[in-house]
Amino acid sequence: MQNLPRRNALFAIVATTIGGPSALAQTASEPSSGSSKQTFPWKVLQIIVPSPAGSPPDLRARDLADKLAPLLAQPVVVMNKPGAGGAIGMQAAATSTADGHTIVFCTDAPLTISPSLYERLPYDPVKDFAPVMIAYDAQLLLVARRSLPAQSISELIQLAKTQPGGLFYGSAGSGTRAHVLVEFLRHAAGLDLVHVPYKGGPASVSNLMSS
Repeated sequence: MQNLPRRNALFAIVATTIGGPSALAQTASEPSSGSSKQTFPWKVLQIIVPSPAGSPPDLRARDLADKLAPLLAQPVVVMNKPGAGGAIGMQAAATSTADGHTIVFCTDAPLTISPSLYERLPYDPVKDFAPVMIAYDAQLLLVARRSLPAQSISELIQLAKTQPGGLFYGSAGSGTRAHVLVEFLRHAAGLDLVHVPYKGGPASVSNLMSS
């Protein structure tokens, strides 16, 4: 693992884990209030999740927290900070105290997609974070309500072409993987679809199920 950079908030491309306490102990800086070295961790660890409660990153982060707490002999707290395609949570991590006690558990979107979509971000995906590892690989599904008269992608494309601007699709937010992938489909097929960004995946799924 590399030495922790200017801000010691950690991330992985898809999510974060730390591979055991010894790895972080080698890279953690000394506490600012004392001059002597202390064994890492010396206080509560915080896992920032730039997604809402109930989302896949949130569920996996809480499972990680439950396993880390007894291993590190310190409380591990999960903090949900959704919004702005993950930028709110990433900014909170980037401006946290640089002592190695903040971890970011996120999808790849705030690190790989957002820098290509937005001219300015409140964080630097390269300079503000240090990668740890990929914790899981999530699959994306395209689903619709049962009453939609389309049973395949080709049928959906044909239906959308007969109703320009009449079909809506939801995502976990602007700049998320689901949003970008459907935009690729829309552009490739020449479709006029309306994007509805939600503040996380659970809200979009809940709305779809109630429609």
